[in-house]
Amino acid sequence: MDPHVIEQLILLIVTGAVVAIAARRLKIPYTVGLVVVGIAMAFLPFRIDIPLSKEFLFEFLLPPLIFEAAMSIEWRKLRRDLLLISTYATAGVVLSAAVTAAAMHLLMGWPWPAAIVFGILIAATDPVSIIATFKESNVSGRVRLLVEAESLFNDSTAAVALSVAIVVILGGSASFGSIAWDLISSAAGGLIIGILVSMIAGLLVTGAFHEDGFADVCDGFGGGWTKEKILLIMKDSRIGAFGAMGLIMVLGTKYALLKEIAVAMAPGGRGGSDGGGIFVAGLIIAHGLSRLMPVLVMQTGHYAGDPDTSKSGAMTSRRVSTGNLVTAVVFGLIPFVLLPWRFLLVVLPASTATWLLYRYFRRWIGGYTGDCLGAIQQVSEIVIYLGIVVICRYL
Repeated sequence: MDPHVIEQLILLIVTGAVVAIAARRLKIPYTVGLVVVGIAMAFLPFRIDIPLSKEFLFEFLLPPLIFEAAMSIEWRKLRRDLLLISTYATAGVVLSAAVTAAAMHLLMGWPWPAAIVFGILIAATDPVSIIATFKESNVSGRVRLLVEAESLFNDSTAAVALSVAIVVILGGSASFGSIAWDLISSAAGGLIIGILVSMIAGLLVTGAFHEDGFADVCDGFGGGWTKEKILLIMKDSRIGAFGAMGLIMVLGTKYALLKEIAVAMAPGGRGGSDGGGIFVAGLIIAHGLSRLMPVLVMQTGHYAGDPDTSKSGAMTSRRVSTGNLVTAVVFGLIPFVLLPWRFLLVVLPASTATWLLYRYFRRWIGGYTGDCLGAIQQVSEIVIYLGIVVICRYL
């Protein structure tokens, strides 16, 4: 990054901190202080010129501001006022759009199509500044809940209303069923479909073999405090609370990282025109290299369970042959020929994560088991995805 840009960023951060201190002492809202100082900085003899990309704004700055309410709202309170919030987010948005469109048509003389589109575009309120003021003023209770919760749902209504309005204006037609389906799919379809597709693909390709081992490790090391207890819990085929939470976290993390890789590798990004091919190659590398890590542990580590009673001991307790080891190394590393050399750097964090996990297993149970190998594969895969994201963004 340009040193001049770094200096300007430091200046803005220091200015924001000073404004925060001054606003607290003067007992004025922090946002008001930022506006006043921002206007004053516009008259400075030098210009602050920090390049802001669309990706930086929409993926780094806006999500924690707009969707912070999703992490702080209590479900019990949201469920209590869900009917009212849904009414605000649907009928309220439509009514606001209609009033705005009528005002623009009657008072400003705009044609109805332009007035309707404009009304819909500004109907979904952006309560970021209001919520920030609420926090500074310590506003709580039902008013804050309604404002925060309604802002989470109204974007879907506005998006569907805009698409319907454009279709009608262009001479098409829209039925009630299609509008309802668009509303539901716009609100939750992308996330649900993405998670279901990733889960189904994993189950069909691998039979959830490694995910099962990861869940057993979570249950064993989460619920056991001795070697005997940990091994006993991991032999139980039933999934427990720790295993369920672990699976949710590992699948959610995979989804988030794959989404970041897809965005980074899109045409026009660092992946260039062949971004799709690089994305596919990254998937192949992650699956191949992450499965090489357990093989290396089998070759160099110590088996902790009883091979005669373990469900996978006969296969995982013995070292692999030289031919199989060479095959595993080749299939784990050869996909790197599909990518630029810098992606080889992901081998280092994957190997480090594998080493740390094996040390952890050896300290608690004296070595590894088949379930431990599955956990190593899952964690290594996530670390590889994270490494690809870092390389795509910064190298």
